[in-house]
Amino acid sequence: MPITLIDDGELNAAGMGEAGIDRKWLQDYLQKNNIGDIREVFFASMRTDGSLYLMTREEALNKLAKSVLSK
Repeated sequence: MPITLIDDGELNAAGMGEAGIDRKWLQDYLQKNNIGDIREVFFASMRTDGSLYLMTREEALNKLAKSVLSK
């Protein structure tokens, strides 16, 4: 089951502990993906295979806008 690391720009300390990562590791990962601030992330989770799923706030808003406009 995926482990939530960031939810609405807020770190999930319990999830990070469960995944065995710290804030520095996560910040480095985000910077490598051109994300300068954790608050830019709408949602992040660690998948069961160890990979990370990220959705920025911008991506979430675009997805919402497309959903609303298509109705």
